Amino acid sequence: MVDQKSSATVDFSALDLIRGAAATYVVINHSRGYLFIGGEKLHSLMPAGSWPRLEALELAALQLTRVGTEIVILFFVLSGFCIAHSLKHTESLKGFYLRRLVRLYPPYLGGLLWAMLVFLLIKNIRPDFFSGVYDFKVFKDFAISQNFLSWKNILKNIFYMPDGVFIFQYWSLTYEIIFYALAPLFLLHLRSYYVFSLITYLFGWWIDGSSPGKSSYITKFWLTYNIYFAVGILAYSRWAWLKKKILMKRMAFFLVSMALFLSMISINFYRGGFNKYSAIFATILCLVLMVNFQTHSLKGALWKFLGAASYSIYVSHVASILLLLTLLYQFTPLVPPYITSKLIWLLGPVFALSFAWIFYQLFEAPTKSILKQLRTAERESMVPHDSLSQI
Repeated sequence: MVDQKSSATVDFSALDLIRGAAATYVVINHSRGYLFIGGEKLHSLMPAGSWPRLEALELAALQLTRVGTEIVILFFVLSGFCIAHSLKHTESLKGFYLRRLVRLYPPYLGGLLWAMLVFLLIKNIRPDFFSGVYDFKVFKDFAISQNFLSWKNILKNIFYMPDGVFIFQYWSLTYEIIFYALAPLFLLHLRSYYVFSLITYLFGWWIDGSSPGKSSYITKFWLTYNIYFAVGILAYSRWAWLKKKILMKRMAFFLVSMALFLSMISINFYRGGFNKYSAIFATILCLVLMVNFQTHSLKGALWKFLGAASYSIYVSHVASILLLLTLLYQFTPLVPPYITSKLIWLLGPVFALSFAWIFYQLFEAPTKSILKQLRTAERESMVPHDSLSQI
């Protein structure tokens, strides 16, 4: 149980800031992946022993950008926390689902439209990218995505079954939607939900559920991703206790956060990619940030924008980066398939975030305004209820 007083002390703008920082990190991760050859491929072309020492250090520093999937885990934990709060303070399930639809779907469709436009632009400017002749992952992904505008593919994408490099990042939104659909049931039977979540998570670990092949979305949800939503709900239900246990002074907070982040990168590197060990560190990092950003939150216009526009950043950025990739090859001396400069990829975050600001004004800001009106109307008509009293 959580008393209303303790749950009311949550600064949700601080949680938005975590989302914004996480979304920006994912942009950096994808920019580096699409706009730079990468250390492994570079090593195959130029043995590491021939690298100048400074260049070797610079390439080693790029490992700091490798944990994109782990950072997405932060979104799942935050969603569990915020949905628990939303359902605790909602009058009806109809209102809850309507708010989720208004909040998420218009920007989602806007992101699909942007990806379609970018696909058409690239197909017209550089059809050779789709030919399969270039031996680099991004161009292989282009070739696989040739049917991005087929009716079958469009329908799949509209109904949260994303396919194609232009919306590669949308994979996580499918699991968010599954969680939102089932969350009211989970919160009515919390103990059973926690037990079942732990059992399926451990079973997924036993069968290596971090990569369950071509399993269905529901199977992947239960074996791999649901546990992080459950942690978010648990954090909400034990918020006062959690704050008491892990609230730190600013320097301790910084050092602990860096230690968790570097540990996450080390485990990811050692095990060759995302895995359940690195995801555990991502989960702990999220909890530490959630509690300590209540006191040590970052200030400034940029951070405010990142917090407000995190969803816009996330849904629009991959198409923006791929458009930039095309423009670089079309209007500079760069020749496919590799960009070997260690600096050019830094244009990716600048380009993607700049477009995300425009995207936010067009698609997300209006939905927030409508959402605010819906919440006001619901509060005015709300009557006391305890339908989700387990929280």
